[in-house]
Amino acid sequence: MTRSLRSRQLISGFGVIMVGIVMLGSMLHWFSYRYKIEEMQNELTEISYNILGFLEFKDDEFIFVAEPDIKAKALALIEKYDLRNPEQERFAYVINTNTSEIIWSATSVGRPTGEGGENDANHFLFFDIKTKKASYKPTFQQSKPIRPVKLNVDDDPHIQQKYEQEYLIAALNFFQPPHINYQFVVGVTMADIDKEMQDMRQKFAILLFLSAVLVLIAQMALSFWVVAPIKEFEDEVKSIEAGEHESIVNPYPDELVPVKNAINGLLSYEKGQKQRYKDSLDDLAHSLKTPLAAIQNQLDQLRRDGMEQHSEWQPSMRVLTTQVDRMQEIIA
Repeated sequence: MTRSLRSRQLISGFGVIMVGIVMLGSMLHWFSYRYKIEEMQNELTEISYNILGFLEFKDDEFIFVAEPDIKAKALALIEKYDLRNPEQERFAYVINTNTSEIIWSATSVGRPTGEGGENDANHFLFFDIKTKKASYKPTFQQSKPIRPVKLNVDDDPHIQQKYEQEYLIAALNFFQPPHINYQFVVGVTMADIDKEMQDMRQKFAILLFLSAVLVLIAQMALSFWVVAPIKEFEDEVKSIEAGEHESIVNPYPDELVPVKNAINGLLSYEKGQKQRYKDSLDDLAHSLKTPLAAIQNQLDQLRRDGMEQHSEWQPSMRVLTTQVDRMQEIIA
């Protein structure tokens, strides 16, 4: 654990802001992705309803309504939504789910045929659509096409990419007698959305890097501003230690006021303790002066009486004189 308050403030603030930016970016990415998916789902729903409105089931086939103006509108609608796209980036077809036969396709504007007049199944992308129930609203799913058994998609990178790409599918299930299940499928590749999301992620990575640099600079400047009162507080404490001041008097932020009051209280208590010690020592010195003066007077009297001339008194007199002088030095 770091011992520096500035480092703690930098690390904690930088971490919180970066986590917030990442979370905000992730949410923005997710909401943008969901918005684009919903937008595409609405478009596929519109395509489904519009095209089905121009089709009719006749002689086991789906064909456009015979009126020329309606057929012209249907063809214009197909061109508008690019449903004849040869790359199968957008497509619409009706499939017999019992036989997996394409009954109608927007690509050929009718029943598709290949060489020899047979149904060219390899031309279309088939999907494992989960729901089989009849419904009035399209059901959506995101999935990859089913790889055909007879086609070696590994030989052609372009085809390989097509079967690796994910598609958004809208499916409408309905029935025609006798118990024939049909499925109207409209699909669009997710490549455009994936590319937009990839571009967004790249821009977000650049934005995250720039934000990190700016936040770090701002945090460093902020840390000096936040820690400045602590530095001033430290300088004032050092001035007290040097004897230049007796207490902390400068104003400080609210967070430092309790520390300021505690230190001032401690200094006041210590000052009182020193005064009490001084008074006690003064009292002790004063109380010793009187008996010490009496002893000194007695020694002076003994000297006047000539006791120093007696050999048996000389050692005692010298000891007493030395100790009295020492006690006077201590008292002084």
